[in-house]
Amino acid sequence: MSNDDKMPFWADEHGQKLTCTEKLRTLRENESELHQVMQDAYEDALLFGVDPLIIKARFGALVEKMESPFRKKEADSATTEDPS
Repeated sequence: MSNDDKMPFWADEHGQKLTCTEKLRTLRENESELHQVMQDAYEDALLFGVDPLIIKARFGALVEKMESPFRKKEADSATTEDPS
């Protein structure tokens, strides 16, 4: 079983599995690039003597801080009052 088999499938906000080949290709490429950058940063930190649990906690905190610029715009426009 590969690591991909353990990962959830790519789905939209309604839980529908994505089937568009181009979208899936882009998502897989982005994930692969991100994995490589994170692996490099992880190895650097290990070489500098950082505790592996601290590294992973900091990476996790970065993920938790991510916000959707699209959701914010939708929420802002929904709360904007009609000037008339």
